[in-house]
Amino acid sequence: MARAEVRERHLSAAVKAVLGRRSGKVASSTVVPVAEWPLLRRSPVDVVIPEGDDPRLPRHVLELKWCQRAHDKVYEAIWDLFKVALLTRLETVETGHLVTGAPVELWETAFCRDISEGGRFEPEELCGRVLPRGRDPWIAWDDLLYGGYDRFPDRVPDSIETRPLRRLQVTDGSRTWEIRAVSVHPSRDDVPFVDGWPRGERPPRAHRPLAPASVETSPAAARIESSEQSAADAALTEGFDEAITLARTWHARQFRKGTTIPYLSHLLAVTALVLEDGGDETEAIAALLHDAVEDQGGPETLETIRACFGDRVAEIVDACSDTDEVPKPPWRQRKDAYIEHLALAEPPVLRVSLADKLHNARAILFDLRVHGDRLWSRFSTNSAEDQLWYYDVLARTFERRLPGPMAAELRRAVDEIAVLSRADDQASSSSADADRV
Repeated sequence: MARAEVRERHLSAAVKAVLGRRSGKVASSTVVPVAEWPLLRRSPVDVVIPEGDDPRLPRHVLELKWCQRAHDKVYEAIWDLFKVALLTRLETVETGHLVTGAPVELWETAFCRDISEGGRFEPEELCGRVLPRGRDPWIAWDDLLYGGYDRFPDRVPDSIETRPLRRLQVTDGSRTWEIRAVSVHPSRDDVPFVDGWPRGERPPRAHRPLAPASVETSPAAARIESSEQSAADAALTEGFDEAITLARTWHARQFRKGTTIPYLSHLLAVTALVLEDGGDETEAIAALLHDAVEDQGGPETLETIRACFGDRVAEIVDACSDTDEVPKPPWRQRKDAYIEHLALAEPPVLRVSLADKLHNARAILFDLRVHGDRLWSRFSTNSAEDQLWYYDVLARTFERRLPGPMAAELRRAVDEIAVLSRADDQASSSSADADRV
């Protein structure tokens, strides 16, 4: 069974166990506006049980995480606690929950496991927690701020309590996983965030600095300074150069389906789309390496990526791989599982995946214009119908999960592929009829 299918099935079971009869109608991955955190419009809530049929009026909200290593998604544990705490303050919300799954043996050393065990937590302490990471430990909140100051909230509750609800154990092959659920209860008072840190109190070991103290400058100078800072933040580092070299090495003998076009062209195109859509360097590196696990070595390759570029890149690459099994499971099984996985995927994963599918769709459209329906023989199913089904579902998924220019462009490409495919079918049918006359 594909990893994504196992993951989503078990988390869905956990959601039902937590909510019981209250589950009702579920709206997955819904953006719920929160006044204290305006930029949460970029971070949909994983599961919303709405009041009536309107997901914008939630009664129950849940954030879900599936961790495969002791320090997986650690920065998100704090992010999600703040997020759910603010959501539970909305007038219509009755309950907010965090649901996290991890291998049983990893829970004892899991970062932020105390959140899953219940307790009372303050923002200053949470944001100051140090994440063990070899010789260069990071403060976990730094992982979030590394992408830019716009990712932190304006304010959060000054105290947040979690109360344990359920623990479920499930077995996937030879491994046992434990899923823990807690309810989230915020205080009424708030702590302001200044330059990314509670009350502006940056821990001494933080990598991400506070913004420089304000000084009297002219509006023109301020604009120039802002522009220069934005350019510095957006610059790509030596890590990106290393990722290009690794991608070129891994895919050197690989070509696009049915062509002599080096496969690296696809990886570079996907990376360009990610950057043009506002992705950061982490997402760009993941875009360069997004096919490496599936095509160039499976789990061992993923661990190499993790060692070279860190957990965040590895998580995105892993989530963009529809399998690491050899031989690969049947095509339809893999695609069904991948689509189901996208329903709960996070924005960085969605951006890289969408860029990948958009470049593939553009390539299909171009080759369909040149070669006609002979193109479909390049694919493992040899079926235009299968590919059209898959890309139509993908387009609908991205339109819902990550609306924007890339999703709209994918929809236009898929619709044009469908039109050209029907035209080719009609032409083939007419030619066959003529031959029989």
